[in-house]
Amino acid sequence: MGYLLRNRRGQGLVESLLALPVIFLSLFALSFLCYRGIIFYCADHYLHEALLCTNESTAMTCSFEYEQRLAKIMMHKNWGRLSVHKSGSQSRGEVEVNFPLIAKNFGPPLVIEKKVSFPLKSSF
Repeated sequence: MGYLLRNRRGQGLVESLLALPVIFLSLFALSFLCYRGIIFYCADHYLHEALLCTNESTAMTCSFEYEQRLAKIMMHKNWGRLSVHKSGSQSRGEVEVNFPLIAKNFGPPLVIEKKVSFPLKSSF
């Protein structure tokens, strides 16, 4: 019995070294999901703002302005595209986000489509 107790001296160290890759993978997955969620929220928000902008400006101006804002958040050149089209009293828009190289393997590009009709109805 005493032999078994003396033989386990480095067991804690070995178990912690075996658990480190699992912990790092879990942290990476969690941070990637948070990053993707923040990008989804920002892309959706900027697309909505660009659609509302078309009520006062041209679609091309709004598309360019909000593309520049999204490019600052994405932190890489080939982040995707934002397109806004206005026809009559409706505006349609689409944003496509390509994630950086390391994230491309974890899912397809993010695509969001929206449509807004003018005049906006008041809730009062």
